[in-house]
Amino acid sequence: DGQPQIFQELSNNDRMATTTLPLKPLSLFPLLPSVWIFLMLLLNDPTFFAQTSEGAAYDKNRLTSTASDTLSPTVGAQLLVYLALGISGYVGTNRLIPNIKSYMIRRGICGKDLGKKGTKAEDIDIPESLGIVPGAIFLICLIFCLVGFAANHPSKLLDLNSALLSI
Repeated sequence: DGQPQIFQELSNNDRMATTTLPLKPLSLFPLLPSVWIFLMLLLNDPTFFAQTSEGAAYDKNRLTSTASDTLSPTVGAQLLVYLALGISGYVGTNRLIPNIKSYMIRRGICGKDLGKKGTKAEDIDIPESLGIVPGAIFLICLIFCLVGFAANHPSKLLDLNSALLSI
């Protein structure tokens, strides 16, 4: 079967706790409200992807701007960029965790599960500090979001930073 002997002897419950599970469709459930809002904006708002000047009202007859207007990205374009960034962060985290897990075990940065004393799984090494992977990906995505937001809305950057620091 190609699996180590210890994995072949484990019961189904122990095997689920010690192996990597494939992506289940249910794990995408938290994204549904965001996708729903995005689709409603996309389908119902004709100005969703129309480029307008910052602070100016949308004018259906004027799709171009004068030289004095500063164009900022539309809400639709920003949402698409943040959605792509979030999906790439998810994929990156999903792919990095198994690699970092095997690296941690090879380097000996692992421990035993004390809650499984008396079972066959008590001798399995469990890698330590795998939270560093999603934490690092989160910081990278956050930096990209901050840089993009600062480039488009420099006057609101202080509000964004204070909101992020209050979390």
